[in-house]
Amino acid sequence: MRALVIHEAVGFGGYSAELAARLTETCFYHIEASIRRVTGLDVPHPAPRLGSTTCPTPTASSMRSAR
Repeated sequence: MRALVIHEAVGFGGYSAELAARLTETCFYHIEASIRRVTGLDVPHPAPRLGSTTCPTPTASSMRSAR
C-alpha cells in the first residue's frame, strides 16, 4: 500500500500531517513506501485574490510520487 495525501492548506501542523500520522500508526506494516504529502506553501494565508498562488497544483513531480 502507498499513500499520497493532498491538502490545500499549509503542510506544517495541518490536517494532512495528522492524517499521515494516523495512517502510519494503523497501517505501518502494510505501507510499502513513506507517506507523501502535497500541501500548500508554508506562508501566512494570503488575500482571496492570491489564494490560487499558494495552493498545490498537479505537477509532474507530484504525479510521479503517486506511483
